[in-house]
Amino acid sequence: MKKSEKIEVRVSLDEKQKLSDIAESEGRSVSELIRGLIERYMALSNPIGARMPLSRSRQRIVI
Repeated sequence: MKKSEKIEVRVSLDEKQKLSDIAESEGRSVSELIRGLIERYMALSNPIGARMPLSRSRQRIVI
């Protein structure tokens, strides 16, 4: 069984470069950055008290 799934997303060249720059400045990969953003969005989208647990291998990103 796979540990994770792959999602392809189209972004502009400018958006891709900005994501790369941010990830590099934080010492992270673009994938790590985007996973953190997705986790944060899902946590904020859940009703109060129904927070989704973060995976043990990743830390929460505060933006």
